[in-house]
Amino acid sequence: MTEGTEPEIPIFGFIMHPLDLEDVYDFEPGSIGKPVPLVKKVLGWMKESWEISSVIITSQTGQQVEARIQCVPRLPEQMIVDDEDIRELVLQAAKKLEADGAKIIGLGAYTAIVGDHGRMIEREVGVPVTSGNGFTVWTALEAAREAADQMKIELSDARAVVIGATGSIGRVCAKQLQSEVKELVLVGHKNVDRLAKMAEAGDNISFSTDIKESLRGSDIVISASSDTGVIVEADWLKPGSVVCDIARPRDVAEEAAKTTGILVIEGGIVRLPGEPEWDSRFTTFNNLGLPPNLSYACFSETALRALEPDLRKNALGINVKEISALAKAAEKHGFEVAGLRNFDRTLTEEEMTRTRRKARMRVFSRMKHSKFVRKAGLSGESPEAGETVS
Repeated sequence: MTEGTEPEIPIFGFIMHPLDLEDVYDFEPGSIGKPVPLVKKVLGWMKESWEISSVIITSQTGQQVEARIQCVPRLPEQMIVDDEDIRELVLQAAKKLEADGAKIIGLGAYTAIVGDHGRMIEREVGVPVTSGNGFTVWTALEAAREAADQMKIELSDARAVVIGATGSIGRVCAKQLQSEVKELVLVGHKNVDRLAKMAEAGDNISFSTDIKESLRGSDIVISASSDTGVIVEADWLKPGSVVCDIARPRDVAEEAAKTTGILVIEGGIVRLPGEPEWDSRFTTFNNLGLPPNLSYACFSETALRALEPDLRKNALGINVKEISALAKAAEKHGFEVAGLRNFDRTLTEEEMTRTRRKARMRVFSRMKHSKFVRKAGLSGESPEAGETVS
């Protein structure tokens, strides 16, 4: 750098894909009203990634980074196949970003599972690659702890469930929670042998392949599956419980957020420092529907690693030490957990107070019904295990 010139702003790359048809409609309004099978077929014909936006983020230290964002034109159910065409699309996007000068590349949503969970992509390009899973774990658990506090749940007395426990995010969430909760249930329907092995790590751990049954009486639910549709229904959840949905697309039915007495929150949402300067023609697709000052943790982790060169090494790894280093970098640069949100909106104190009150009323109503049934000698279900009136 010559005297008097501005320091170069590091560039990082990020690869994503549309999470649903609304994202596709925002990118290509001409697809609105077309038959869904036709829209999906046209996406499947596309052989190039899209450059959709860029953004400059200014740390509270004054440092800046610039993100260049590429989008793979496939929906989640098309991405999960991870065939040669999908791998080629993601690799093509990564090479475009490398040519743009990216110092590190982040893989968002289902692009993170492509090519041996990013390892093949990293081998083929000359820069580090990250899935952003480490910061996703940290932000999700921080939000879940805050939500538990709001719902007056004592972690040391709580039954917690981790859905998708054998995945990279679920596995680390489970390890972090094990020492904090009274009972931990690991849930998955793939890699059952690995699930059973994980359950051997502590006397307070069990495992299940039945999501509905595992949720009975559970106080805290962390859902981080790689399914492409809803797998948690509202009526499976205990009144007064906290559900942290990390998955994108969402694991939890929207009805659960509308159900009185259950606190459903989005995991892995981050408030960016300063006022990010987006350069995009899209209304929502550039940031996957989030406001301009928010981002998903996988994107934020890539930004943090771009700001801190020492964090670029072994960026696909995820462990407690790495998560701690990311948390310190976030504090330094002003990246924060974005409060408690559900289904694209921030929850107010009034709403959380109302949720607590409704939870107590529902539990009390169940207990009264159970006492009436027993007194009348009728058959009926007793309150779920662990339910109390607080």
